[in-house]
Formats: sequence, C-alpha cells, structure tokens
Amino acid sequence: IFHVKMDASGRISFTNFTEGQKVHVLVEMTTTGAGAGANLTWDSVLFNNNNFNQIGTASHGTLYEVIKIGSKLLGKHEYDYDLS
Repeated sequence: IFHVKMDASGRISFTNFTEGQKVHVLVEMTTTGAGAGANLTWDSVLFNNNNFNQIGTASHGTLYEVIKIGSKLLGKHEYDYDLS
C-alpha cells in the first residue's frame, strides 16, 4: 500500500507493474492541498465511467485499488475515509 499526501496537484503513474499484481493507494488530502484545490490525475488507469471521485476535504482520504489484467490497469475506489 502507498500513502500519498496531497499538498498540491499531481499525477500517479506505475512502472514495473506485472500481470495480476494489485496495489492499494491511500490518497490523503492535506490542509494545504484542500486550500489550494489540489487535484489528482492517473496515468493509464481505467476507472468505471472514468470516475475516481477524489475527496477534497482536509484530513480525509480516498482508498484506490489498482490491478493489472493483460495490458490494462483497472482501478476502483472507496470514498471518504476520515483520517483525523
């Protein structure tokens, strides 16, 4: 699992991902990030309806799961964990 603290906008990308591998990414919005309107983008990850709802509230997070099937990276998310 990776824990990303959003202080500013950014992009998440994966390298050396093997078929069948699964990772979890917890994206936590910080006070600085919430104040700046920080926004997350994903490189080559397919989400259902291109929807990956990122929480914008400070001290809250979104948990993402990404798995590689064939040549595709498939993602899903669990929304709004209170991390305070």
